[in-house]
Amino acid sequence: MNIITNKIDLWTTAQELKTSNRGLSAGNQSLLGIKKLRELILELAVRGKLVPQDPNDEPAGELLKKIAKEKARLVHEGKIKKQAPFPEIMEDEKPFELPEGWEMVRLKELGYFCGGGTPSKSKSNYWNGDILWVSPKDMYSDIIKDSELKITFDSVNNSTAKIIPKGSILIVARSGILKRKLPFSINSIECTVNQDLKVLVLYKKELNVFIQLLLKGFEGFILKELVKQGMTVQSLEYEKFENQLFPIPPVSEQHRIVSKVDELFAICYALKERIGQARATQNLLTEAVLEGALR
Repeated sequence: MNIITNKIDLWTTAQELKTSNRGLSAGNQSLLGIKKLRELILELAVRGKLVPQDPNDEPAGELLKKIAKEKARLVHEGKIKKQAPFPEIMEDEKPFELPEGWEMVRLKELGYFCGGGTPSKSKSNYWNGDILWVSPKDMYSDIIKDSELKITFDSVNNSTAKIIPKGSILIVARSGILKRKLPFSINSIECTVNQDLKVLVLYKKELNVFIQLLLKGFEGFILKELVKQGMTVQSLEYEKFENQLFPIPPVSEQHRIVSKVDELFAICYALKERIGQARATQNLLTEAVLEGALR
């Protein structure tokens, strides 16, 4: 932990010294270093190496029991369909050794997946309403509060674009952007989505911020192993994705991890701002020198 926070300036400076070998300016190399640092922070976070474990935390196994209980309630109330029991996760299926109190879980054990659709554009009464209709072009921030296009209740009642509960995880599942990035967002209000998005509706919505962080931490793996490459458009391999194993820590540790990641990302942002200011100053100095030389 202290390796990151105490050596952060040394780390980025060391990246700058590699500039001559990589053909990048010091400023660009610094920005690349910050990007890699953010990836390192997420990597440590999702492997249980960012904050210490607390033996007093309620184990993640208890959380999974509560999730199973909530799922059973929803099945009993007819809100979701009953699923076949999931097979036991064997030790040799786990990709790495888990910290004390953590559990490995399939993504679909944490909630149910759903999709969306595009209402008929020929029906004017379906559009320009008050309901968010989220598409990949709206997925540029961690939290979705608005969308470029909106639909009406008539549209919801007569199309595949159904209401998504707030606090769900919205995932771009089909887009050219999946060549390099996999956007995940949380909707802060009820919304609908188009057919290029998948949604994970969590059984315990209070887990959503950590689950979003978890998916970001494994973004590189997901893009490499769970995305189908096409000529122009890439798509998430849905069945593999929902059955993929992910590590889950105790709830209390989830909160500590999210808090620490926020703290360290704020440092990264401050470093990025400093680099931007330095580059702006350098540009002003360069202009001043050129003006003086041309007089």
